[in-house]
Amino acid sequence: MSAGDESSETGPLPEATSAEIPLAAAPDRALWWEVLAVMAVGVVPHQVAAALAMTHPPPPLPYSLDALWLIMASACASYVVLYLIHRSGEPWATFGIVRPRFLDLSFAALLVVVEFCACVHIGPAPYSTAVKPDVLYPLPKGVADYAWMVIKYAANGFAEELVVRAYLITRIEQLLNSRVQAVAISTVLFVSYHLHYTPGQSVSIAILGLWYGGMYRLLRRVWPFALAHWATDILIELSHS
Repeated sequence: MSAGDESSETGPLPEATSAEIPLAAAPDRALWWEVLAVMAVGVVPHQVAAALAMTHPPPPLPYSLDALWLIMASACASYVVLYLIHRSGEPWATFGIVRPRFLDLSFAALLVVVEFCACVHIGPAPYSTAVKPDVLYPLPKGVADYAWMVIKYAANGFAEELVVRAYLITRIEQLLNSRVQAVAISTVLFVSYHLHYTPGQSVSIAILGLWYGGMYRLLRRVWPFALAHWATDILIELSHS
């Protein structure tokens, strides 16, 4: 039986649908669109909020409402990124999403200690904003507010590190085939939505972005960075309260 006869009996092979093709196998252009989609929910809203806060700062919301807004925004960004990673068919570990370990706490502590030492010896503290903090956002005043603070910065720390470090560094490195460019671009994006800082403080933010980015390339675990980001945000807010 010839190959032609066999195909006539069994019928033509079904074509693979787009839903069956892993996103990782898509052309680079499709991955760039994916990157832009992640930036649309994980970077651009922060850029717009920072720009508006500098030009037309609104009256601060009650702390609970401000915290709820940040929690919801962080949850939405995390959902989009996690969904796109799942749909790509690539292993979660490729993006640093692995089982948490106790060692992650040690790495997080190292990140925080080094970042604050660098701020003292290299540049101005990156967390003293150019605008009074109580103008840009509310500060906690009671027990309930401090509970909201812990929750909102846990959500925000995970979302930012998932977007800027875990996802963007991984994807840009794949697209540009350059670890250095991936860390540099993620750092520029990280600095871009901290527009309410002075130029000197932006240098410190850039150093922080490079430190986190370089260490993420070594560890490939999102948890130490999410924990360090969470702790840093809490320390900042406590210093202003």
